Amino acid sequence: MGALAFIGGSVGAGELIVVFVVALVLFGSKKLPSIARTIGRAVGEFRRAAQDFSDDLMYADQSDEVESLMEKFEQQDARPDEEPDDRIPDIEDQNAEKA
Repeated sequence: MGALAFIGGSVGAGELIVVFVVALVLFGSKKLPSIARTIGRAVGEFRRAAQDFSDDLMYADQSDEVESLMEKFEQQDARPDEEPDDRIPDIEDQNAEKA
């Protein structure tokens, strides 16, 4: 993914030259480097925030799955009067229901 792909497509060399010339005329050669730095920092911050958001969503899904599995294990361990062999048909029934 290119640096400017988030704008909405690919940007050709001609468009970049036009944008650079317009920016040079509007802001002057002295302010242009600081403006470019500011834009670069903003884009970097946006990318980090987007990655953090994506990571949070992924970990939220995983934590829900882990909690569900822990509840199942606790339910199985809550029956101490049964032998482990007595629990096997329960697991087989659950697998048959899923199929």
